Amino acid sequence: MNEPAADPPVQRSLLLTFDYPPIVGGIANVLGRLWRLAGHEGCTTLAPAFEGDREFDAEHPVTTRRFLTPQVGATGKLIAFAAAALRTAWWCVWNRPDLVIAGQLVRAGPICYLWHRLTGRPFDLWVYGGETDPHFTRNRRMTRRLHRIMRSDRSMQPGRPTRFPRSSALD
Repeated sequence: MNEPAADPPVQRSLLLTFDYPPIVGGIANVLGRLWRLAGHEGCTTLAPAFEGDREFDAEHPVTTRRFLTPQVGATGKLIAFAAAALRTAWWCVWNRPDLVIAGQLVRAGPICYLWHRLTGRPFDLWVYGGETDPHFTRNRRMTRRLHRIMRSDRSMQPGRPTRFPRSSALD
């Protein structure tokens, strides 16, 4: 007798983003809609805590975990970055994702790039307009590092042809 085919294992993926609903803005809208349409039970979103997030998350079909995000200038951004990095590390150790997706180059990109370097697994990187400009930041060193991250794996550039740079993950 033929055994029924087993369901393929569900791919575990993590979207790390610093812009996600209920935050209002273009990147948040794109990522929120994409994840609502393309997400499945293996998807998790890691996003900043924000007013109204519990109500949004209760209605959203994809599991969303939140990290601390103080709204206090540069110090708040550094605290949010550290909180996101720690929360991502914790989630990745316990869930061992097949794919990590960086919702933006600037803050999520370095965290996902580090995960890629440590595990050798691919990551997807969403890159938006100005982030591709060589003068995106005033700090040349930071710009060079961000562009190295951008070239390291798959990048999604809304409004531009998708580039798939050379990478060990794609070879």
